Amino acid sequence: MNHRTNDRSWTGRFFACLVAAVAAVSAACPEDDARGSLDECDAVAQDCGEATQRCILVDGGSAGPYTRCWSFYGSQAERETCGRIDDEVGYDTCAAGLHCTSLNMPRSYPQQLQCLPYCHAHGDCDAGSLCLPLAGSDTTGVCALTCALFEDGCGAGQACYRATTFGDGRAPVCAPAGDGLSWAACVDSGDCAPFHSCTVFSDGLFCFPACDDAHPCASAVACTPYTNGGETHYGYCRS
Repeated sequence: MNHRTNDRSWTGRFFACLVAAVAAVSAACPEDDARGSLDECDAVAQDCGEATQRCILVDGGSAGPYTRCWSFYGSQAERETCGRIDDEVGYDTCAAGLHCTSLNMPRSYPQQLQCLPYCHAHGDCDAGSLCLPLAGSDTTGVCALTCALFEDGCGAGQACYRATTFGDGRAPVCAPAGDGLSWAACVDSGDCAPFHSCTVFSDGLFCFPACDDAHPCASAVACTPYTNGGETHYGYCRS
């Protein structure tokens, strides 16, 4: 596997300390360049074997996501605000077993992040949360609060969107609310306004109002159902 280098520059360490300070992290910054072992590990079991290391999931670029042991031991607890070091996924200020993500956070500029628990399946999460894959991983995710579509139950600055779960399923979770309305270009549903979803159409991805049996489209527009994720009753309105 194409793992990244195991050393860090002085500038990187300085930035790590700066991020930690801004996030009010109490853990000390690394004293040397070592990031720890490149051996893969289990982010839920936290099996690195060293008290000063934690297992994290990182973005491996073209090689895909992978887990590894890292020597920087953060102190931010579950659902506390966190920061990413050098803006890299996985290298963050969370405590062991936690990952820094925008899930379940209100939209902000810059986007605030929080620590959520790693998981392999829904059973690893507390009641009211589901396991959502991270960074394209097919084995490791985070526990995110679930919600009811078409309801305002996620709090200010958030909205309930369908998200991909393991096995290409779909589940509603709270995420930062976007502002894209009909025909606005999007990358995922988080770019769209509440009660909208990001949909493949023609030669791109666009936001359209969401619909289901109890929430029909306006102006006699038909509700086009999604067929992925095992759902046929939930869809989008395209005028």
